Amino acid sequence: MLDVEIEGLHKVRDSLDGHFTNAITLILAALEGGHKIVVTGVGKNIPIGQKIAATLTSTGSPAVFLHPSDAMHGELGILADGDAVLALSYSGESEEMMNLMPALKRAACFHHRTDLFFHQLPRAAL
Repeated sequence: MLDVEIEGLHKVRDSLDGHFTNAITLILAALEGGHKIVVTGVGKNIPIGQKIAATLTSTGSPAVFLHPSDAMHGELGILADGDAVLALSYSGESEEMMNLMPALKRAACFHHRTDLFFHQLPRAAL
């Protein structure tokens, strides 16, 4: 049983590239600067994003989950200067996420924020 899990971890490790390393570096920089991670996503990524935010918070890294629909109706104010945004999307082109991107760019902290987009499809708009 453990060998199966170890093999799975090796496959994950081998699939990670420089983008993953860059993402971790940016997240660490935000946290070291006293900022938080704002996780967002839609559909099946909602519970995943909520779990990521909860796990980060429970391990001492400030994080919150922001639903894209809520962001469009006033919750975008949760973003602060220096925060990192971790956006989760399978296609990288869902309507909610595509609507959220211009709002993130208009946010006051846009120039001092890090946006990280994780999606499955290689030619996604995000």
